[in-house]
This record gives sequence, C-alpha cells and structure tokens, in this order.
Amino acid sequence: MSVKKVCLINDIAGYGRVASTAMMPVLCSQNIMSSILPTALVSNVLDYGKFHIEDLKEVMAKTIDVWNQLDFHFDAIATGFVNSDGEFELIENYLCQQQNTLILVDPTMGDDGHLYPGLDPHIVDRMRSLIACGHVITPNMTEAALLLGEDLKDIDESKIYQWVERLREMGAESVVITSVFLKDDPRGYMFGYDHDTQKPFKLTFIPIDARFPGTGDVFAAVLLSKLLSGHSLKEACQIASDFIYDCINDSMLADYDHIEGMLVEKNLYRIMELDHVKG
Repeated sequence: MSVKKVCLINDIAGYGRVASTAMMPVLCSQNIMSSILPTALVSNVLDYGKFHIEDLKEVMAKTIDVWNQLDFHFDAIATGFVNSDGEFELIENYLCQQQNTLILVDPTMGDDGHLYPGLDPHIVDRMRSLIACGHVITPNMTEAALLLGEDLKDIDESKIYQWVERLREMGAESVVITSVFLKDDPRGYMFGYDHDTQKPFKLTFIPIDARFPGTGDVFAAVLLSKLLSGHSLKEACQIASDFIYDCINDSMLADYDHIEGMLVEKNLYRIMELDHVKG
C-alpha cells in the first residue's frame, strides 16, 4: 500500500486548534503522512486579540533548499496563512517547481467581512498572485470578496457564480467558495466549479450560531484527504462540510472556551462514517 504525502505550508499556533495543529490530526487519521513548512509561529489563536507572530521566512528558505537537495516529493501541498511578502515569493517559486502534485490554496485572510487581526491590507494583492498557483482554491465568502475587490451587499446566487468564474480567470483551476450566505435566505451554501468534471455545483448546509476558529483549516484538510482518495470535488466538499457540522455540534456540548477551536480528534471517526455514506 502506497502512502500519500502532504506538505502543509501554514502557521503553527502555540495555543488553540487552528492551522497546521488542526489539520495534521485529520490527515493522519486518513493514513496520510503530513509534513510542515511553517510560515510563522503564532503564540495563540488571533481571536484573543493579543498575540505574537514570529515570521519564519529565513527558516522556510533554508528548509526548501534542503528539501530540494534531498529531492523530497509530495502528492499534495496545501497553503494557508502566509505572513510576509518574502514568504509569498518563496512559496510561489516552490509551487512552480512541483510536478504531479495537487496544490490546494486556502487564501487565509479574513472572515465575517474583514481581514484577520494583524494582517496588512496589501496581503490581498499578494494572495491574488498565489491563488494562480492552485489546482483548487477554497476562499470563504469574505476572502472571495477581498480577492475580487467586491463588497458583501445584496449577494445572490447569480453573483456568486460570477465570482467563481472570475476567480478561475485569475488562474485557479477549481474553485470552492465556502460560508456563503445569500440575501433573505437562512441557509448556508458552498458554490464551486470542478475543473475535472467541467461543471459548477452548489451545496447547502445548516448554519450554526457559533464561532470556532480553525474550521476553514479543518475543512481544507478533510477536502484534500478525500480528493487524494479519489472523490470528486463536490463529494469531497460534502464530506468536509458534514464533518465540520458534526464537529461543531459536538464541541458545543463541551465545557471549554470555543475560541480554542473545535474538538477535532474525538470526532475523527466521523470522517470514515461520512466517507462510507457519501462514497
């Protein structure tokens, strides 16, 4: 049995279940070997309002140099939080070197209509360049609007499909816009386009009135694991969405600060259950 290998280009949070810390358990549960090219050491989840971010550009450069000398290869690479201009350049150059590697770009920049705390607005321009490297990109609704220079007023289905197409025109092959909420509609949606099937798609989810950092990271990890196991993009999105829903519901029953992120590990068995149902 061959072992799939994935590289996570993302930050490492010292406190809280986000970014690489949240993604690795998901991938490991799916028998995927995970490596990390860390973009930053972050003291804790940004939602606390006070944090320290240690840029790791120099570490990244040295790591990439050694990895290239050792001829390391990955079946997939997933990018997330990027901390500086120099890191964007390093990552783009590294991704351009890859052959037969699935590249997923999660343009981690913001949510709820604004950038994450501590991020400079110029990150949007750099992220526009990075998404062109992706076979699959997974912006949430806020990030899609930022990438396209749009606002979040009077969003309807037609406009979101236009956004999907415009993001593809920026270089991405397949697009998934998550956490979409339409005008006068209580449901939540994902809209996407699958390059392999050459078809757009729409999925519905039930919104939960709760805030858990790291849901986008976990979504990307589940999505990537299912793509590597042969699921279509639409199927992988459905499994990932259902897992997030189950994980949030279970986490809400536990007595802890939800800013720390979801209880991922205790719910990993659900991925296999969902895989059986959806597959």
